[in-house]
Amino acid sequence: GHEYTASNLRFALSVDGANPNLQAKAACVIVTRNLTLRVDGMRAEGRSTIPTTIGGERLWNPFMR
Repeated sequence: GHEYTASNLRFALSVDGANPNLQAKAACVIVTRNLTLRVDGMRAEGRSTIPTTIGGERLWNPFMR
């Protein structure tokens, strides 16, 4: 499948970086300084970088706010 978590979080932080809900979401995914490597590592281990919910997306996704 396609993996958009890293690029979506980077974009969201660039336009809504002061959003505390977005910062908390990013902190859950950004375990290392290199988000892309972390996401790739999670995918290589067969782990998902999601799930998410519509309610959650409404808190941190700039397209749904």
